[in-house]
Amino acid sequence: MIERSARDIVEEMFRRQQAGDDNVIDGFLAEDMVNHAAGQQGRSGLRHILATIDNDFGPVTVEQLHLIGEGDLVANTSHCAAPIEHPPCRYSQALPLQPVQWHGPSPTYGGSQAT
Repeated sequence: MIERSARDIVEEMFRRQQAGDDNVIDGFLAEDMVNHAAGQQGRSGLRHILATIDNDFGPVTVEQLHLIGEGDLVANTSHCAAPIEHPPCRYSQALPLQPVQWHGPSPTYGGSQAT
């Protein structure tokens, strides 16, 4: 069996997620994964977070800017954007609708800043 690097695994996960593979979370993340940037944990927590983002902001596009891997460590920076076709339910209907973008070390985890 050919051993893949951590970078290869992250590349494949990103590619499959962008292709809309619904099984990507089960195939790449531990059931009890810890997300230090969110209250909801594990695969089910991440599914809920991603569904909330998709519901609140519409389909999110992600452009991977940098992916650096060495041994079992991988660093990723991404540019994310969403059209916000409808306002999130927690905001007033008077919210001006305009595209939102954010940059950060990960499209789904903390450390990102909205612009």
